[in-house]
Amino acid sequence: MIKKDSIRQNGQILEHDGYSGEGDIRLELIRDSTIDLGSFPIILSQPGSLMIPIRISSDFGVQAVATITYAGGRDAHCHLDSFNPGVIGTPFPMNSTLSGFGTAILEATKIGVEDFNDYLRDIHEDWQMVLNIRDIHQQSISEIIDEIDTSVYLGPPDGTTLYDLSQHSDDIVVVSCCATTDSLSLEDNIFRTAPTDAYLGASLARLMSYNDIQVILPVWTDTIQKNEYLNHIIEAFEEEGGTVDEGVIQQEGLTLGELAPQIEEHLKLLTDNYGADTVAVVTLPTHFVDFMQTMSEYPQANTVRWFGTDLLARNSDIIQNNASRTLASNSGFTTLQMEGVGLHLDDIRQRLASSTGMITTHDMLAAYESAWILGLAMQYTEY
Repeated sequence: MIKKDSIRQNGQILEHDGYSGEGDIRLELIRDSTIDLGSFPIILSQPGSLMIPIRISSDFGVQAVATITYAGGRDAHCHLDSFNPGVIGTPFPMNSTLSGFGTAILEATKIGVEDFNDYLRDIHEDWQMVLNIRDIHQQSISEIIDEIDTSVYLGPPDGTTLYDLSQHSDDIVVVSCCATTDSLSLEDNIFRTAPTDAYLGASLARLMSYNDIQVILPVWTDTIQKNEYLNHIIEAFEEEGGTVDEGVIQQEGLTLGELAPQIEEHLKLLTDNYGADTVAVVTLPTHFVDFMQTMSEYPQANTVRWFGTDLLARNSDIIQNNASRTLASNSGFTTLQMEGVGLHLDDIRQRLASSTGMITTHDMLAAYESAWILGLAMQYTEY
């Protein structure tokens, strides 16, 4: 059975009647401009490709897509791909230092899928999105891909695992909510609903410049992702005319608390030269609240501004601890918040907060939205 208007020519909808029957479907390619599956052969009017979704029967779980590529003359190639409709691979971190983040993002993804499935039922579609969830700390990406019979994925939310997934197979489509690593901005089948580190870094730099900050002291942990993010912040801030101190880096084996005296010394030199009201700490540490608690005991740290990345936006742990709350108040601590929009934003935000027990972040909203983006794309392409 071929549903009406389900065939795509070079990605574009073709208007045609539906076809229902048994046995072979004869496909011929000739020069014309009409497609009618009931009476005529399928026609390609120009070189390109046809994607034809085929349902074997209404009660059979597997569907197929016949893809015909036509180069010209009598040269055409056809291949048939089978798939389980609606099955979505969902690799997430659920047992590590990222477990809180991974669990919250997965929960937001589930809620997005639930709402999209409600939408499908309301419009009487005959398929649903089904998540096949796997823990990336229990299985490798290779094992997950080999075991899940799908070429469509929601997640993973982190750049490293997303890169591994993209390297394993070319024949996949991935929508990731939260992987911001700029090096993943390639022309491939990876789509992300979060801005890249380049965009986020430039936005934070402009925010600091807008707040009359002239010099920044970077404090960060030494990871590939944070180094890349910080480089974008530095480049954009210098383009805004600002000055960047060499900063304080947390090497492996050192805690940021152990580096506190060094940070305080840097801040004293900068405030003596530039004035406390134009100096800011830009921080990308791993254990941020613990770091703020330690730095709250240093007087110079309480006189300058503090800025954080989107990773710290709406982090309620900061205000639940007296020491970190004091430093945040004294320093006018500001994070980069990517705000959502939409008629149902407040309702969705409240539902995500209720379900996760956490303040809703833009990453959670992006995860919810990713489910809808992928679902609508599947619906549009008759996947």
